[in-house]
Amino acid sequence: MATLQETGLERLRKDDKYSLHYDPMDRLISVEGVTDIEFNPSELSFPIRVVEEINSICNMRCLYCSQYNNNRGPKLKTEDVLKNIDEANTQGAFEMSFRGAEATLHPDFYEIWKHANEKDFLSANLITNGLVLDEQKALSMLQNVRSKLIVSLDGPDEINSRFRDPRQYKRVMSWLIPILRVRGDQIVMLTTVYNDNLAALPDFCDYLSQIGLRHHHFSLLKRLGNKSFQNQEFSTLEEIQQFEATLNKITASNPNYFPSINSPFPRITQNKHDFITNVPIPRFTEYHCGAGIKVMADGRIGISQIIYFDDEFKRLTGKTNSLGSVGKVGESLQVVWDRSKEIRKEQAQVAQQNYQYFLGLESQW
Repeated sequence: MATLQETGLERLRKDDKYSLHYDPMDRLISVEGVTDIEFNPSELSFPIRVVEEINSICNMRCLYCSQYNNNRGPKLKTEDVLKNIDEANTQGAFEMSFRGAEATLHPDFYEIWKHANEKDFLSANLITNGLVLDEQKALSMLQNVRSKLIVSLDGPDEINSRFRDPRQYKRVMSWLIPILRVRGDQIVMLTTVYNDNLAALPDFCDYLSQIGLRHHHFSLLKRLGNKSFQNQEFSTLEEIQQFEATLNKITASNPNYFPSINSPFPRITQNKHDFITNVPIPRFTEYHCGAGIKVMADGRIGISQIIYFDDEFKRLTGKTNSLGSVGKVGESLQVVWDRSKEIRKEQAQVAQQNYQYFLGLESQW
C-alpha cells in the first residue's frame, strides 16, 4: 500500500519495495530502497509528473525544435486542460508543467496557470521562451512559492540569436535579472547543448552564476525536431564530460549556482547502481520513460515522451511502430495510466537500451 507524506515543500511516497522523494527546489527525484536494476517504473501507481502541451503555435523558430516553422496547429480546449489539472492533482503527481510550442500564446493561459497554482502540486511549471513576459507578469505568476518559470536560453546574445531568435536574449534578460533578486529559487534556466553553442557555454554559465541564477538545467540535443540541423550538431560524450567538469569548477567558486545535465548519459565516476539516486526529474522521466504523462496539443495522451522510430532506428533495433501513444482524446488520465503498465515497462527498456541513439552518441557507446 502506497503512502504519502509531505513536510513543507517536500514529498515522500513509500510502498513495500522503495520510496520516492521529491525535492522541488532542485527538481530532484531520489529512489531509495532498491538499485537501478531492481527499479521498475511500470510498477508506479501514479505519474511522477504531468506535462500538458496546451498549444502548437510558437513566436520563435529555433533551428533544432520539433515546432520549427510551425505557425499554426491544434490547441487543447481550456475545459480539457482544467480537467487534466484536476485529475493529475487527484493522482498525486509531484509536478504539473505547461508547454507549447509557446504555452503563453494559448488564449486562456493565465486562467490555466491560476487553476494549477490553486492545487496541491509541489511544483507548477511554465516552460517558456519568455518573449511575452515582463517583470510585472513574471512576479505575478510567481506569487505561489511552488510555481516556477523555466525559461530557455542557449547561450550569450550572439549564439542565442543565431539558433533561436534575435529578439529573445535582451527581452528575457530585461525581466530575468530583477526577478532573480526576489524569486531566485523559482527561476530555472533551460539550455539545450549542441556542437555550435558548447564552447560559449562556460563563460555564459559563469556570468549567469554571478547575476544570481541558481538553477540551470542542460538538455542534450536529441533526435527530435529538425533532423537536418541535428545530424551535424551532436556533441561527443567526451565533450559533455569536459563540460560537466567545467560546471563543477563554476559551482566550486559560486556554491549558490546549481547546474544539472538532464539527459541520461552514463556517469563514469558513479556506480551504476547509484544512478537513480538524486536524479533531476526531466532525466528521471525520460530515462525511466514510464514515469510520467504527456498530453499533446491534439489531445492524445502519451506516457512520458512518445518514442518515435525513424528508419535508421528501425534498422538498428527491429522496432516498427512509435511507442507511447496510449490514450485517446478526452480520456481520463487515471484510466490511461492504469492500463498502460505493459507499455510503460517496454518504454523503460527501450529508453535504457537505446537512449544513446537519440542523443547522437550511438557510435561512442
